[in-house]
Amino acid sequence: MRKTFLKKLTAIMLVAMMAVGMLGVAAAADVTIDSNDEGTHTYGAYQIFTGTLSTDESGKQVLTEISWGNGVNVDNLKAALKTWTDSDNTTPFATLTDDAKAAAYAEVMGNVEDADALAELIGKHVTTATSTNASALTIDAAGYYLIKDTAAVTGYGAATAFILKVIDPDTNITVEVKNALPTLEKKIVDGENLVDSTTVQVGEVVNFQLKATVASDVADYSVYKMEFRDAITGSLSINTDSVDVKVGDTSIKDKVTVNATATTLNVTIADLKALGLTIDASTVVTVTYNATVTAVTQSGEVGSNTADLVYSNDPTWEGTDSNGDGTPDNPQDTPTSDTPDDDTKVYSFTIKINKKDESNANLAGAIFVIQNEADKYLKVDGANYTWVDSIDDATTYTSDDTDAVITINGLDAGTYTVVEKSAPTGYNKADDQDVTLSAEAPEGETLSYEAEVTVVNEKGSSLPSTGGIGTTILYIVGGILVVGAGVTLVVRKRMQNEAE
Repeated sequence: MRKTFLKKLTAIMLVAMMAVGMLGVAAAADVTIDSNDEGTHTYGAYQIFTGTLSTDESGKQVLTEISWGNGVNVDNLKAALKTWTDSDNTTPFATLTDDAKAAAYAEVMGNVEDADALAELIGKHVTTATSTNASALTIDAAGYYLIKDTAAVTGYGAATAFILKVIDPDTNITVEVKNALPTLEKKIVDGENLVDSTTVQVGEVVNFQLKATVASDVADYSVYKMEFRDAITGSLSINTDSVDVKVGDTSIKDKVTVNATATTLNVTIADLKALGLTIDASTVVTVTYNATVTAVTQSGEVGSNTADLVYSNDPTWEGTDSNGDGTPDNPQDTPTSDTPDDDTKVYSFTIKINKKDESNANLAGAIFVIQNEADKYLKVDGANYTWVDSIDDATTYTSDDTDAVITINGLDAGTYTVVEKSAPTGYNKADDQDVTLSAEAPEGETLSYEAEVTVVNEKGSSLPSTGGIGTTILYIVGGILVVGAGVTLVVRKRMQNEAE
């Protein structure tokens, strides 16, 4: 009996201890941060006020028994609030006395309409975060919190504007970040169209456009840097004097830094907002330039270029303003991120001519030219292709007996004619052959940037030549005919005399 009683008593004590332990576990809210970008973030929550949370008649959460939180420098914040001027040019905290309690400041804050500006001011005086995380914060005490990025944002993202939020540790919530991103679009200008790829011939000039929009919250930035970076590869060479930079329709090339080589282009706008132009959420910045197609040694992709945009990514950054004029001493220190790469590609075609005789053996000595749809002929001058009227001015291609393949690279899409200007000795000239180079593949087939034609020559017939036996035979036959005519004439003459 005694052992049974002890066992029961022990069990009761364990249950009681577990109950006490459970009662001692404080509630904690999960605050999920809903980020709308691809950047890497670390968010933090700073307690501005603490107190008791209740719900009023309208269902709104109300914080009572308010005191200053543990995430703010109280003295500095109070001093800043008392001199703060809102968007209506009023100083709502100026009437508070030096010994005013936290509740008095909280009451004034509740009546401020310019919440974003108030959050910006408070954010300058926060100290230690209650919780930090990339996507979820844990809050175990009721209060009024400021949420912000606590570290530099990397990748395609931007820091959130400061967020003020009443948080109940008994309720999980989701907070949406308040940020915006610029965009970059890289295109080829093909007539009136903007395209991602095109076909070209050697010597052609290709026009490019980089178009960037600014972040919709650009007005919140003290400095807004933009740097366009473009790298070109393959058979393309940037014409460095062709670069232009515009805000809307206004050229700003002389106000920015342009560094251009044959293969790279960097355009740096140190501070878009310092150019004396109207900059707002609708602002568009464009960079245009052109590049020339140089020597091409293969078919298919012959050139590409990849661009991105470096941009200011933190609307809360102000830097050091020693002059007090709202302009940072070192605007180049503004935090930045970069957009994903955007690229364009150019393609070119190849024609291969296989030269054969009637037995399919390689045949040397044939001379070809290429004619286009306008009945002009290709002339190659180094890394430049032009089209001329006369076949005598065209570039010629001659087959040899090694492989008898003639390769002509660097042609644009279109229909061409392979013209045999001169056949090998002893052979008849072959008929012209049309070749269509299309940037669209037939249905069910893979697009090829190479066309191949086979040109076959047939041997010519043997014709007599001057001084040969054929001519001798003609001479003999002619002589016989002449003698015969003479005999006939003599006979006729005699017969006429006898008749007289």
